Amino acid sequence: MTATTLPRSQAGPVQRKFLVGGFALLAAVAFLIANGLQTASVYYLTVSEARTQLSAGSDQVVRINGVADLSTVNWDAQALRLSFDLVEGSNRLPVVYHGVMPDTFRQSESVVVEGSLTRGGLFEARTLLVKCPSRYEPVIAPSSSS
Repeated sequence: MTATTLPRSQAGPVQRKFLVGGFALLAAVAFLIANGLQTASVYYLTVSEARTQLSAGSDQVVRINGVADLSTVNWDAQALRLSFDLVEGSNRLPVVYHGVMPDTFRQSESVVVEGSLTRGGLFEARTLLVKCPSRYEPVIAPSSSS
C-alpha cells in the first residue's frame, strides 16, 4: 500500500478552502448565538423604574417586580382575564394578564410580570409569576396563661 501525497502547489488551495469555510461556519455560529441572546434577554425592573424608563407603545419586553394590590384585582374567569395594580411604595402600574390565574395569586408576597407597556399606559403581561410566603416560617406556640 502506498501513500499518495498531493504536490505542494495543490495542497495550498485545498487548505485555504477549508480554512475559509471553517471561519465562515464559526462566524455564522457566533452570530446566531449573539442574536439569540439579544432577543431572549429581558430586562428586570421595579415598578418605579418601569414608570420612568418605559415608553408607552414600545415593543420592549421587560420583567417588573412589585406587589399586587389585592383591592384592585378583577378576575374574569370566562375570558381568562386578570387585571390588577402592581405597586411599589407610591408607584402604581395597571396590569392586565390573559390566562389562568395562579392558585396562590391572592396569597402572594410579590408578583413578577413579563410583557410590554401599551400606548394607553397599561402593562400587558404575557407571563405572571407569584412569590408566595415561605412555608418554613416558625410556628409560634400559643402562650399558656395561668
